[in-house]
Amino acid sequence: MTTLIKQRPVIPSTLPPLESLMRDASPEHETIVRGLVHACEAYMDKLAEELRRLHSPILTPDQPSNLSSVPIPILRNGIKDIGREIKRTERLLLSYKPVLANNARRRIPIELWVMIFIYITPEMPRWNTDGPFLLSRVCSSWRSIAHSDRRLWPKVILSNDSNTWRGALAHLSVRGISPLVVVFDLINSPSAPLDKFFADEQIHNFIASTQACWTQLEVNTTRYTSYHMTWKETIHSLLSASMPLLETLVVNFYGSSTNFRNIGCVQVQVPALKTLVLEHAHAITNLHEQLTGFPPIQSLILRGMGISCDGNPTILETWLPSQHSSLTTLVLRAAESVAWVDGTPLWLPRLTTFHLGGSHDRGIIRILRRFHLPSLRHLQLANWGHAEPLYSLASLFTEYLPQWKCPLESLTFVAYYFEIRGVYTQQIATMDELEKFARSVPTLKDLRVQEYQGMSVPNLLTSA
Repeated sequence: MTTLIKQRPVIPSTLPPLESLMRDASPEHETIVRGLVHACEAYMDKLAEELRRLHSPILTPDQPSNLSSVPIPILRNGIKDIGREIKRTERLLLSYKPVLANNARRRIPIELWVMIFIYITPEMPRWNTDGPFLLSRVCSSWRSIAHSDRRLWPKVILSNDSNTWRGALAHLSVRGISPLVVVFDLINSPSAPLDKFFADEQIHNFIASTQACWTQLEVNTTRYTSYHMTWKETIHSLLSASMPLLETLVVNFYGSSTNFRNIGCVQVQVPALKTLVLEHAHAITNLHEQLTGFPPIQSLILRGMGISCDGNPTILETWLPSQHSSLTTLVLRAAESVAWVDGTPLWLPRLTTFHLGGSHDRGIIRILRRFHLPSLRHLQLANWGHAEPLYSLASLFTEYLPQWKCPLESLTFVAYYFEIRGVYTQQIATMDELEKFARSVPTLKDLRVQEYQGMSVPNLLTSA
């Protein structure tokens, strides 16, 4: 044991204090530390072997050993000495191994650390407990890296019915971090009045200091009839300020059938906008008339849009024509699709993707008669749970597509009902007839019929 203890590693006198090494170790000092760590690890192996040797006569006294004649008390004392030596060496390893780890971290560029963090950190919904906010609590080095690039803070969700966001906003404010995507989940109720929420100093300061950096804004609101602030305040608070980098605007109104003519006109300032999403038009059938100043956009998604409750023209007549020269993607989820059948013809020369959805027993394909889409490549039709009349299906292939002369590549029917075989008295289109019509389109490569749940289905044009 005495011989073994003489081999114990000793901290070289040429090494500076540990605190200095942790801050910045030179290559020479790192080499010395690595040698010390290796010596400690080798010494630990020898101590473990000696410990087994001393335990052997005690644990297996019947087996012959060169320590069989050594009294048990002396063996126990030796075991205690080795135990103390192991603990001492473990402390030494725990002290100096981080020096090597720190140096390895310092050799990795911050940009690479950012990419690692982006990869391992998915988009988290609540920043006060997850995502980069959690990374910044690990250590000072990670905190510095997490604060170095705002790509690590892509999204923040704020709700007026909870205060969980307060810690996150305080953190973002102190570090001067502006998230790219901001979501407002707003519930208007007695316990969570919207006017109080937007009057909150922390919310006000956050919006004022970061709004110019947002690339996506999503506003989700639920209104209860008896308790509400004027929606003019809500809309103006979020949409009237300049947002020069905003590329996507999503406005969702749930649980209301209110006419929005009384909110006043909002002149939006979003010169970089590319995608506009308006949801649930029982609340926003005429909201498009109140939001003005939009630049030409590329993608327009309207879900639940129908004819306005007071008989005024729909968004198709009043706003969509102004976007004809730029629009490449259009999604229409028609709550009152029958109202769209007749009206002003819509010419969209650059539109390549069109998703049309509705619910009507006479089919929605006839809505296409209003459109002229010479560049259309991808068409999705959704008629929720209804059969498509044979004459309506035939018009798609014999009338609309030939008129458009478009290079259609994919056609998908979602939540449609087709008869598997045979033609019934109601002239419901069959799968065979659908496939026959589709093969008459020379550019069509993909034909699918899928359930509402979106389950994967084979391409009818390639399946046996």
